[in-house]
Amino acid sequence: MKKRPVAIDVDDVLADFIGATLGYVHSQTGVRVPRSAIKTWVLTDHVPPEISDHIVPLWKSKGFCAMLPPLRGAVDAIGLLRDTHKVTFVTAPLSGGPWWVEERRRWLMSHLGAQGKKDIVFTSDKHLLVKDYEVIVDDRSATVDKWADAGGAAIIVSQPHNVGFKRENVLRAPDIVEAVYSLRRSVVGFTK
Repeated sequence: MKKRPVAIDVDDVLADFIGATLGYVHSQTGVRVPRSAIKTWVLTDHVPPEISDHIVPLWKSKGFCAMLPPLRGAVDAIGLLRDTHKVTFVTAPLSGGPWWVEERRRWLMSHLGAQGKKDIVFTSDKHLLVKDYEVIVDDRSATVDKWADAGGAAIIVSQPHNVGFKRENVLRAPDIVEAVYSLRRSVVGFTK
């Protein structure tokens, strides 16, 4: 049986980018910012002003991407998805982060069994890949919107910053585990 191609985002779909950032904020300021307070894509808008200037340098620092923990269920969900789908990790590189791409590649290989360049695509323009994948799984509403505009089907993984996003032909899943179960059930609307 031919495996169906699926594109999977990484940050806050598979890796806990928000949690790691908020943990840093807490360690530096003593202030606990709950994940639920992150109402927009711009994470630096939701942290104390005295620390916001330190967030982007943190993300660009050597080791940050490498130390991100996988989200609960992500490793097993990707293993299960590989039984029926050709999984490609499609992730945006962090502009100006000199270690980001290599650390992300190693992270995906170590945690999720990526086989290197053939399983990983780095691009900020994910919608340009719509013809190559049956569906994308992502948490960023702008990415999912562009993907759907290009004619693709999508699953948006719920995060506080995308709560209000609704669109026809886009399924909402609370996490990667439910997204995988939806893909494996061949949800109507997820065929080209």
